[in-house]
Amino acid sequence: MRVVLLALFALSLAFYASANVIKIGVLAPLSGSLSQYGLDMVNAVEMAAEDVNKMCAGRGVTFELVVKDTAGDPDQALQKVKELYNVTRLIVGPLTDEELFRIRPFANVNHTLIISPTSVDDELALANWTYRTCWRYDYWSIKCNETTMPDWIYRISPNATMQARAIVDLLHYLGVRRVAMVYSSNRWGWSLASAIEAEARRRGIAV
Repeated sequence: MRVVLLALFALSLAFYASANVIKIGVLAPLSGSLSQYGLDMVNAVEMAAEDVNKMCAGRGVTFELVVKDTAGDPDQALQKVKELYNVTRLIVGPLTDEELFRIRPFANVNHTLIISPTSVDDELALANWTYRTCWRYDYWSIKCNETTMPDWIYRISPNATMQARAIVDLLHYLGVRRVAMVYSSNRWGWSLASAIEAEARRRGIAV
């Protein structure tokens, strides 16, 4: 993860070529049930920032992190992205797919680059993003416009389909013919379980 974050810091130079202090937002659950994962994530980003600042010593550029606590809550994540909007357009996080889905429209419309270290949902692995705006045309009908734009969401983690292929490859190699799944009741769990089930059935493994 530190290597990818180092690349992000390098990319930020293109965004803020004339700035002496380059700020990068960090969205992490520092409170709530996912707080330990959030703390680990922030520690990794801080280590990457320390490495880059050492590399850039004497070159007139310093990287500064602006950390926001999302508590793992999608609505709070959106609020924190909006707070960061006037500070930076480069953000690491958030941690969960639910949060990423919530902030995606705002990030895409406002050209804010989001790097998620953990998202897996296949619906987020798209090159372009389409959103619909609808309004009442008259008493009887509603009209809608669809707009497609580049997606500003990037991820470090392989998506659910890629992970499912690796898992089922291992099961097939081990000669497993039947498998039971236990998964978390959230978008991460649902997307990964669905991808594993589809791939397992395709490979002749009963689920």
